[in-house]
Amino acid sequence: MTRFEKAVRGITGTLCYIATAMLAVLMLLGTSDVVGRYFFNSPIKGAFEISEILLAGTVFFGLAYTSSIQRHVQVDTFVILLPPRLRAAVGCVISFLSLLIFVLIGWQGTELAMTSWEQHRLIDVIYVPIAPFQLFVALGALSVCLELILEMRSFISAIRKGL
Repeated sequence: MTRFEKAVRGITGTLCYIATAMLAVLMLLGTSDVVGRYFFNSPIKGAFEISEILLAGTVFFGLAYTSSIQRHVQVDTFVILLPPRLRAAVGCVISFLSLLIFVLIGWQGTELAMTSWEQHRLIDVIYVPIAPFQLFVALGALSVCLELILEMRSFISAIRKGL
């Protein structure tokens, strides 16, 4: 394992732990809000908005980990019939196209966060700046890009070896 790969896996693992913690907080918040609303007639102020933030973090931080353990949904009905070298070439092209898409997602996520920061946009109801939370998208997309680069390196290595 190269130093780059160790660093990427460290980032991915850290974001996975953060996503797991966010999911736990999301579940506790949802449960507490429902209990407060229906049993005490006192819902948690801003629970919906906080849930949206936590959900975005959970999804985007979990994407890279899912990619690192190769658990994304794949439809390989035709690709599985190809010879191994051609299969690796197709995988490399798909990884490259995915990399382009996630670079665009990260770029636009960063642009949106910067615009929100400049305009001093706040989350309704709880009056907290939204820009730091919009960076979850950019950070998650960056980690997916790093994982896709590792995946492309693996495919290129397989193409060179003819496996």
